[in-house]
Amino acid sequence: MTSKKHTPSLKKDMVAYSEPYFAYQPSPFYNQSHFEFRDKVRNFIDKELIPHVDKWDESETFPVSLHQKALRFVFYENGVYCPQFETKYGGQRPPKWDYFHFLIFHDELARTACGGLVASLFLALQIGASPLMMFGSEYLKDKIGRDILSGKKLIALAVSEPSGGSDVSRIKTTAVVDPSDPDYFIVNGEKYFITNGMRADYFTTAVRTGSTKKQEKESSGALQQELSMLLIPKAVEGVFCQQLKTQGWWCSSTAHVVLRNVRVHKKFLIGELNKGWEYIMKNFNHERFAMSVESNRYARVCLEESIKYAKERHTFGKPLINHQVIRHKLSEMIRVIESTHALLEQIAYLSNQQPGVVDEKHLAGLVALGKVQSTKTMEFCAREAAQIFGGRGFMRTGRAGKVERIYREVRVNAIGGGSEEILLNLAANQAKF
Repeated sequence: MTSKKHTPSLKKDMVAYSEPYFAYQPSPFYNQSHFEFRDKVRNFIDKELIPHVDKWDESETFPVSLHQKALRFVFYENGVYCPQFETKYGGQRPPKWDYFHFLIFHDELARTACGGLVASLFLALQIGASPLMMFGSEYLKDKIGRDILSGKKLIALAVSEPSGGSDVSRIKTTAVVDPSDPDYFIVNGEKYFITNGMRADYFTTAVRTGSTKKQEKESSGALQQELSMLLIPKAVEGVFCQQLKTQGWWCSSTAHVVLRNVRVHKKFLIGELNKGWEYIMKNFNHERFAMSVESNRYARVCLEESIKYAKERHTFGKPLINHQVIRHKLSEMIRVIESTHALLEQIAYLSNQQPGVVDEKHLAGLVALGKVQSTKTMEFCAREAAQIFGGRGFMRTGRAGKVERIYREVRVNAIGGGSEEILLNLAANQAKF
């Protein structure tokens, strides 16, 4: 179905290329349900988030009550995550839902130009709750899942460690059966770069439940078969959290989590023993695609802010935007943003297909390439925007505030969810060349 050319949220005087082309041009991918959903999300973000972003980021926190408000909107009112989760634990399944709704959701979130807020409010839920709600027992989903999905309790994914994050198969955190009580695991280890870690009530934790000897000499395949996932309550004895000082994502409550002889009942095992690798990998595509869409919108925000400023600023007797070098910078930004968005739409289209129609390994490789393309686009546009703003681009406040914040958040997007280098290698392996 061909999309309508205009939606209520668009203005005739919109800045060129400040919105994806489907917002003002025909597209085969979008229908009225997409536009209606986009308007709902945009209205929520414009009202509840954007007016407060600068204050929250500078103070490195935001009201805890915002979690419940955000989840009520996305889960109970619009069913954003319901296609993944059973609705009997809360929320409603939208009558029309596909990956283009998912794309629109994360594209709109990134209009805040505040990745820490987006990650803490939404991405942490998506990646932290997904293993629990997709593979957890009925006991866990009913007892804990309900509170997570309503925002009464918060969750975080705990996979990365001080020794690394990309080589998941070699994590060192262990969960061994308590010799004095076989119904419990004893967990020891550390987790690092844990988004929402300071706020979380539960950690969806990757642990080693197989052999802990000779890890460096064993193959990755063998090590993958020794991983499990445990849901660890923060309140139990032996869990210690320390907030990390980060370059960007200031209000993301990123933490270093230490686990010292933590006793966890076996009923908190997510899914089957030694199936953790499978659960982690199934989570990655959603995380990477979400980060890809957000990164490209951050690039688009840089473009929009640059165009507006270049029209206002005068140098050498004429508007900055009339200088050829600036016009070329803007055109290059448009080129990479629009080509990246086209790739993301292709990924969304393939993700919409029925199981078996699209090769999953090929799709995983394409998602990996999409994230690399998006974060490189974000980095390029953040740099060019900062150059256009000149000295103002170095200031945290004022006219270039969004650009400066996005510039600081380039690295976490380029590394989080799989670094560019790891993802390029993954894509090559999936292509089998």
